[in-house]
Amino acid sequence: MNRDEIIEALSKPCAKPVLAKRLIELDGDNAVPAILNSICLDCACETIPNEKIQILGSQKSLLVVDSAIGILDELNYEESVEEDAGDIADEYWRIRSSMTKLLAECGQVAKAKVLDQLETKNTEVLHCYISVLASLGVEEANSKICDIFNQYRDVDFSIHLSCLEYFGSVKSESNRELLISELTRKERRNDGWFRRMAANNLGHYSDTGSISRLMSMCIEDSEWYARLGAVEGLKKVNDKSVVLVLERCLNDENYNVGVTAVEALSKFKGKRVYKILKDCVSSQSIDEKVKNKASDGLSNFSFFDRML
Repeated sequence: MNRDEIIEALSKPCAKPVLAKRLIELDGDNAVPAILNSICLDCACETIPNEKIQILGSQKSLLVVDSAIGILDELNYEESVEEDAGDIADEYWRIRSSMTKLLAECGQVAKAKVLDQLETKNTEVLHCYISVLASLGVEEANSKICDIFNQYRDVDFSIHLSCLEYFGSVKSESNRELLISELTRKERRNDGWFRRMAANNLGHYSDTGSISRLMSMCIEDSEWYARLGAVEGLKKVNDKSVVLVLERCLNDENYNVGVTAVEALSKFKGKRVYKILKDCVSSQSIDEKVKNKASDGLSNFSFFDRML
């Protein structure tokens, strides 16, 4: 296919990612508008075109960065959402997610431009820029993001969550304390989401105190969302002291907690974990979804691990 044929193909929904790659080879930065348009068309078809995003982001181009920021800032919430506006599948959310991923794929080339966007008055997309800075681990943003967190905490759901994501990615004692403070703040709207995200991101900290809090939370907390976040946090921990606690989580009343506990256990390998998962599969009291996950995980163990 020649250049014009590729551009024509990309103008149709769900065009193959290889076309984007080929157009970049032919046109360089001149290919950016056509590929961005193709990404947005895919978003209108209820999908996020991750492969195209990776291909375009790998160019590490300032034009891509400026274009993605431009699309975010021009998004009109009222015009972009479908009838079920609260559904994460809405076109608005897909485009927003795609541009956020694209900026993160651009890496350090995007850093300065995204830092500037922390001053935006468009609160509908502010959390996108915070998430990008979290992905890039940009420490220079810490003070500003703490200010944003204090301003929008419990007020804006998306900004609140993205700040917690940042506090997990950019590690400091003060950020750790902010995450811990979220674990016990209850009786708020969206409380389960906030506590889950805080626990999840506390898992980036490997200190004994953080691990101990997560271990207690995944067993004792009355909110299953919070327990799930604690187990998600423990998935990031490489300390075998968490194995026994994760074993107890297999029998959680909510299967999502148990399935995530299987995932967390599986990374440790060894005969001990193999036996835990094998016993899980044969248990009469554990949810079938958890047992199926454990059964799948058993196949990843070595011959020597299976020699019980």
